[in-house]
Amino acid sequence: MRPRPVLDPRRYAVGPEWYKHPEALIRMEAIWRPWEHLRTEPALGISTWWLTHADIHMRVLIDKEGPFKKCAYDGHKPPRSQLPVSLPHRPPEGGIFD
Repeated sequence: MRPRPVLDPRRYAVGPEWYKHPEALIRMEAIWRPWEHLRTEPALGISTWWLTHADIHMRVLIDKEGPFKKCAYDGHKPPRSQLPVSLPHRPPEGGIFD
């Protein structure tokens, strides 16, 4: 397999120090484990791996809103001290999760 050329790098966010991002590490592990399991499957193993593991996680990893959105091509940018914005939610009523 050979690398795919990237025609417009502004469309993607990639951290050159990807290993410093916990989400990236978890997603790479989530790609690697099924690879080890499916690579020897003679029928649909590789296709299954691409479609249900690699394509999905890679789309998230390189998305401009993904884990590398604060990084530049010249190095890792640690998160600022501001609190993360959470999605709107209401606490559940008592007893729902008991």
